[in-house]
Amino acid sequence: MEMSVPFKLYLWIDIYGLCLGELQTLKLGDSFEQR
Repeated sequence: MEMSVPFKLYLWIDIYGLCLGELQTLKLGDSFEQR
């Protein structure tokens, strides 16, 4: 159990990072399209 908790935490952080990355790329794309 002690090993699975940090693993889940890192997994969530990885997914969260991917989501943030996609949001940033979308915002950049929108700003480029507006120009």
